[in-house]
Amino acid sequence: MLIALAASWFGAVLPASAATFSPAQPIRVAPEADYGPFVFSAEDGRPQGLSIDFLQLIEKKTGLVMAMSAAQSLNVNLELAKRREVDLITSLRPTPERGAYLAFTSPYILVPAILVVRADSAAVTLESLTHRPVAVGKGYAVEHYVRERYPDVTWVAVADDAEALRRLRAGTVAAVVADQASIAFVSRRQRWFDLRALGPVGFDYALCFAYRSDWPELGILLQRGLHQITSAERSALLARWMPPLERATPMSGAGPALLAAALFAAALCAAALLRCRRRREGA
Repeated sequence: MLIALAASWFGAVLPASAATFSPAQPIRVAPEADYGPFVFSAEDGRPQGLSIDFLQLIEKKTGLVMAMSAAQSLNVNLELAKRREVDLITSLRPTPERGAYLAFTSPYILVPAILVVRADSAAVTLESLTHRPVAVGKGYAVEHYVRERYPDVTWVAVADDAEALRRLRAGTVAAVVADQASIAFVSRRQRWFDLRALGPVGFDYALCFAYRSDWPELGILLQRGLHQITSAERSALLARWMPPLERATPMSGAGPALLAAALFAAALCAAALLRCRRRREGA
C-alpha cells in the first residue's frame, strides 16, 4: 500500500535504499506538492491525483510497495533523484538531462502545454511577448523547450503552475506557459474565472513514471503493471481527474472547448501508445 511508511507523509526521512533492487523493499516515491490533477497534496498532507491512482493500481498488480516521501517541488525532487535519495518520481516527461540518472516507463497520458493570459488581455503569441515576463515551472520539461525557442521572452521560473497563475492574476507576468490539465485543475480548485486559454505552444507532456536508472528491474515491474491496467480502469481514472473542461473549467473565450478536445485526444493517444508497446513487446 502507498501508506507503507505512514510517517513519511509528513516529512519523516525515509531509510536509505539498497544499492541493488529487490521487489520486496519499499520504493521511495517523491510526489510533487502542487501538480494537480496528476499529483498534489491533500489537506492532510497525503498525495493524491491521477498519477497516484495509477501507482496504486500498479501496486495491486505487481506487489510492489510504495513509500511516499514528503511532497516537494519538482526541482527539489529531481535533485533528490540525482543523489539516489528517492527511487521514483511520477508525472514526468523524459528529457536528455533527466536521462542521465532516470529511466522512464511508457507514457500513461499525453497533455499539451498551452499559453494562458488574463481574460481582459488581448490575444498574444509567444513571438509577440519579446522582453515581456512569462511564467513557467522551474525544472519543468517545457521550460527548456520555450527558453530555447523563444529566447527573447523574459522567462520567470516559478515553483509550480499555481504560483504561475497567481503571478498572472496579480499582473506581475504577462502570460503563463503550463500544461492544460494543470491549468484547468488549478482554475477549478481556486475558482479563478479571469483566465483565458490561447492554445498549444507546440510542446506535449508525455507523462511517465521515472525511476532510478540503475534499477532496470524496477522499470520492468512498473511497465508490467501499466500493461495490466484495463481500459475500464483507465477510463474511470480519467473521468475522475480530468472531467470535460467545457462543463468544469471557469475559463473565458474559446479556451474550454479547445482544452476539452485536446484532453480527449491526449487520453486516446496515451492508450494508443500503450497498445503499440504491448504489441511490440509481445511480438
